Amino acid sequence: MTATADARTLRYASKRRLGRRHHSSVPAMADALIAGCGTQGYVLAPERMATILKDRATT
Repeated sequence: MTATADARTLRYASKRRLGRRHHSSVPAMADALIAGCGTQGYVLAPERMATILKDRATT
């Protein structure tokens, strides 16, 4: 098998695996979503989580 054929096979196998996971139930349960912030997301996520937990504790 050639390198090109191997790459095609891996691409197909990976698409097939990901196809099963295309639908995620996490967003339906999430209180917040942080995306597209690059490394700044690692700073924003714990701050937002603290705010959400603080708000839940007061209600």
